[in-house]
Amino acid sequence: MTQKKHLLEPGWVYVVDDSAPALKYAEWHLRRLGWRVFAFPDARACVQALGSHAPEAMLLDIGLPDGSGYVIATRLRRNTATRRMRIVAYTGMVAEERQVLPEAGFDAVIAKPGRAEDFARHLPTPQDGDSLVRLASWKSAAAATSPGSALLRHCA
Repeated sequence: MTQKKHLLEPGWVYVVDDSAPALKYAEWHLRRLGWRVFAFPDARACVQALGSHAPEAMLLDIGLPDGSGYVIATRLRRNTATRRMRIVAYTGMVAEERQVLPEAGFDAVIAKPGRAEDFARHLPTPQDGDSLVRLASWKSAAAATSPGSALLRHCA
């Protein structure tokens, strides 16, 4: 039986932000670190993508016009297939948000726009040691188990 943690796609990161400049800025930094970046301008597009692919990590804006980053993070933590995903908050309101971020399931926070060292510290270069094994495990299990299906039901 494939372990649930193998459902996370190694080397992939989702970046979710409704601010186009912040989205492009984060995408540029993460690509330089070796991530395969998938950028989403809103919560709905991200949640739909989670229905078929679960990234290894996510950089998630808190205040999205069509959804809450808190709700998405909380749902990801409750889902056994995405529980181990690295989730980093990407917000301009760090002082106000810092207390509630861990409770919602965030691993870290980057204050917008973020510095190169912030991205490197909280979303370091993905490790490829066993990526091929993990990728094969994910692909074989993905057809049977959609990691975002429960999330889609709760956030749609």
